[in-house]
Amino acid sequence: MRLATDLVFVSLLVVACVTDLRRRLIPNRLLLSGVAVGLPLLALADPGGLSARIAAMAAAGPFLAVALVRPDGFGMGDVKLIATMGLFLGGAVLGAIVVALCAASSLGLGLLVRDGRAATKATFPLAPFLALGGLLALLGWIPALQ
Repeated sequence: MRLATDLVFVSLLVVACVTDLRRRLIPNRLLLSGVAVGLPLLALADPGGLSARIAAMAAAGPFLAVALVRPDGFGMGDVKLIATMGLFLGGAVLGAIVVALCAASSLGLGLLVRDGRAATKATFPLAPFLALGGLLALLGWIPALQ
């Protein structure tokens, strides 16, 4: 059962990553499908841990606030992807977010060094970085917070 859940999660991350790179968009249908398929699988695999996973979805809360205050800098698709990752990863979602933000910040810093002030106008999709953090957490390379 765990393998099926992991495959759903990895598939979701891959499609979100590719779509965000190509279209700068993470479709709601994708995320809703991931939750609709993942929720029953997670409930079967670990019925007692489901409430903790749903609570981990709250990790998207601060990002929702940022997206509402500054919608041009952070998309709602990213917020929903983080919430979906919380469902699949539980407490490990926090570490996955830290990895994603560090990787994205490194790219931003590199662009700033290379292009100077012109880089402050550059934007790039966040889903690939969230996918990286999600995969590392899924592999157990990022510990879950309890």
